Amino acid sequence: MNKKTQLRNQIDAWDFMITETVLFLDTHPTNRRAIANLETAKQRRAAAVKEYEAAFGPYIKQAEDGVINNRWTWLDSPWPWEE
Repeated sequence: MNKKTQLRNQIDAWDFMITETVLFLDTHPTNRRAIANLETAKQRRAAAVKEYEAAFGPYIKQAEDGVINNRWTWLDSPWPWEE
């Protein structure tokens, strides 16, 4: 497996971990270990994307985890029935 494929696989793995952790946090929003794991995964994903972009150019796919400062931004949006 070449380096480009390895980095893409790493990024995909971090994306998976981020998505699954966010889903877990939907039902366990105060779980400190999960929040710490999410932050670690986001940092490692960013490092992998940076390494990929340095070697191969822009990496277009972005993880949309919806979490900013340990808050879920969808809570701030109007619900469909509120519009």
